[in-house]
Amino acid sequence: MDDSPKKLNIEVTTKCNLNCIMCMREVLQEETGNMTLETYRALLPAFSQVETVNIIGIGEPLMNENIIEMIRLGKEHLNSNGNFSLTTNATLFNEEIAEQLISAGTDDIVISFDGATPETFNSIRKGTTMDEVLRGIDFLNKAKERLCSQTPRLGFEFVAMKKNVHELPQLVDLAAEKGIIFIIVTNLLPHT
Repeated sequence: MDDSPKKLNIEVTTKCNLNCIMCMREVLQEETGNMTLETYRALLPAFSQVETVNIIGIGEPLMNENIIEMIRLGKEHLNSNGNFSLTTNATLFNEEIAEQLISAGTDDIVISFDGATPETFNSIRKGTTMDEVLRGIDFLNKAKERLCSQTPRLGFEFVAMKKNVHELPQLVDLAAEKGIIFIIVTNLLPHT
């Protein structure tokens, strides 16, 4: 049995432009910051040993000014069948960023999406609106079409809570409408 790691999760920033009600950043007392490109480069030799590299964490990866270069370097160091994934709140997407994410080789983009109605979504994901995130998804879909690219595959990550779990059926419909091909449902973790 091969017990070597298959997946590498990397947090490239602890900075975020949102204040989601369930985020551990709400109770942290530490300073936020970005991973340097030098530190990231030190991780690259491990990439060829894993199947998946996922940029994920309590921060918004696009707040790290080096994120596109990190993705590009990461893809170069993965095996040819390796998968490079990014988890984001999708609020910083525009036409240029969408094209850069595709051109850098992102295989999967997981979008944090915690409600299927504007009322629920906006009450959970403080600092943005559902419409703003849907606009970001549209930027990605249009860029994929323009660049004739099947990737990145798009997914939703949904933190299930009493206040939103009843909207899961609606979320499936919204996902289909927006070209989202998978949904990850996670449990709420208490941080206090």
